[in-house]
Amino acid sequence: MPLSSTLPPDPTVDALREAERRAARGGAPRSVLLLHLTRLAGIEPYHARVARAVMADAAQRLEGEVLRLAGGDLVLVCQHVPDFARGPDDAGPDGLPCVLRRLFSRFLPADGHLFTLLHLPEDAAAFLALLNAMPGRAPAAQAGPGQDPLAVAGVLLEHADIEGLLRRHLVLRLAATGSALAVRPVARMIGLHLPALHERMAAFGVHQPDPMVVRHLAGRLDLRWLALAGAGRLAGLAPPPPPQGALHLRLSLQAAADAAAGAVLTRLREAVPDLLVELTVAEMVGAPDLADAARAMLTRHGIGLSVGGISAEMLTLCDPGALPMLTEAALLRLDWSAGWARLAGAARARAEAAIGALRPARLVLTRADTELALAWGLKHGIGLFEGRQVGALTAAARLRACAHAAGCSLDQCMGRAATLSAGERAMCRNHALLDRGMPSLAVTP
Repeated sequence: MPLSSTLPPDPTVDALREAERRAARGGAPRSVLLLHLTRLAGIEPYHARVARAVMADAAQRLEGEVLRLAGGDLVLVCQHVPDFARGPDDAGPDGLPCVLRRLFSRFLPADGHLFTLLHLPEDAAAFLALLNAMPGRAPAAQAGPGQDPLAVAGVLLEHADIEGLLRRHLVLRLAATGSALAVRPVARMIGLHLPALHERMAAFGVHQPDPMVVRHLAGRLDLRWLALAGAGRLAGLAPPPPPQGALHLRLSLQAAADAAAGAVLTRLREAVPDLLVELTVAEMVGAPDLADAARAMLTRHGIGLSVGGISAEMLTLCDPGALPMLTEAALLRLDWSAGWARLAGAARARAEAAIGALRPARLVLTRADTELALAWGLKHGIGLFEGRQVGALTAAARLRACAHAAGCSLDQCMGRAATLSAGERAMCRNHALLDRGMPSLAVTP
């Protein structure tokens, strides 16, 4: 009798079957990259963590997700973009397969078979055959304290390096001037980096934690780092220099509605008058009473509201003018995806009408990781951008001006600018320039 018939089903396999069904029904083409970790002998736990981080980076760029099978293999399900430079379909020197082959070069099986790469819907038959051959989920052993999500959350609350869980990004104002691009930093965004939090939990054996546990943990961690910020013990918190130096803080609803957070935010606003707090639209819609409490707290302390997590699908399915949280917010953050550029017909008309109604002057295009994202935003009247492409522009400007740039790469400069970890920041020899973001107002050809 096959093993899969004697064990309960693996929920990850069920999720993969649903991905195949969506593709078969006419959804967007998807790529599935299966990394066969269980075929590699002698690897250490950190290898799996690094592999998951590399795959998660591709997932973020390609509207995907990384799943862990019951046996331990990892699966990336994402957009099918054959010419994407870091995606699973790329055969170039910087492609995802090449990165992972280097990571596991000492452990490759004799046949060298490290990946299975399939595309949906055309490879549906082979994909379903692969799923049918997968074992079910083994009966759970008695979980030790380190494997229980709540216990792990408690450990992280008590011992986590909070600075290492935060990320900061510059918000740039871009304006096309003929063949050049005028670039000006206008704000710094700081918030908890949820992928880093998931990685910390995975290190304790919790690979797919309950979203409610993550939400509770994020809220508590938000209060911790806000307390550090209010006490002046968080390096790199300052906004870019005037004339338009704003500070944007991304918080969970739980933290934003907390009275202690309100007191800290008031102190921060005294130092940085242009202070905004970002709340995500999904959390606000899911918990309207808590959202009202958070908005009231921000209003009471004179702090502006920014709403994030706005997708193309949202603007094509609802009337943004009917949501007070969007009409009243000082700033709205649209999550860029390639889906924006592919919208056509009625969906495109609805999205463009919604962007016009929301007023492009108060929109920030986030996850702007490609030149296509910048071009699309500028075409639609959006002038504020945040993302990897923004990070690359500012890092390039710093490297041109920095006396210590000879020992740094573009990626290293970007990474050090994005972290608040003291250890990683110590690798930079020009903190003043790193924290300023850019050496001066610049025009980049």
